[in-house]
Amino acid sequence: MNCKQVQELFLEMDNDSRIPLAVHLHTFFCPRCRRDIALLAARFDSLREEAPYPMDRDLCEKVMKEVFTSDVSYEHEVSLTQWGVVGLVILMSLVLIPFSDSFGWLRGHFGRGLELPVSIVLGLALTIFTLVGIFSHMEGLKKLMERLPKRFQ
Repeated sequence: MNCKQVQELFLEMDNDSRIPLAVHLHTFFCPRCRRDIALLAARFDSLREEAPYPMDRDLCEKVMKEVFTSDVSYEHEVSLTQWGVVGLVILMSLVLIPFSDSFGWLRGHFGRGLELPVSIVLGLALTIFTLVGIFSHMEGLKKLMERLPKRFQ
């Protein structure tokens, strides 16, 4: 390992991570790298001490507390049009898959008993997809039901 590789490896390390054995061995035999690394470590320590804002070593708890108590919403709303398009694709595949060439090939290998299980699986996928879509848009559906005339409810 040459001096340039040792210095790059030292600079790539995380704060307070252990120095690899190869770097220790190289700095044991190379006084120039030993001096440079000691100087860099001293500079990093002085920067940590002289920072304009004192920082704790472990900020994870403070950051996670701020994340959980913040008012920022991290939700992503998918429009009803996108839900409808995907549902239509699933429905069309349920109707059209028995007529595809690959399904004919599967029918040739596994027999005609394959149509019912495929239809059941696609029907379950459509049902689950519809339920997820309904429950994810429950507030909008409540508002829609309130606006409908009484004769449609």
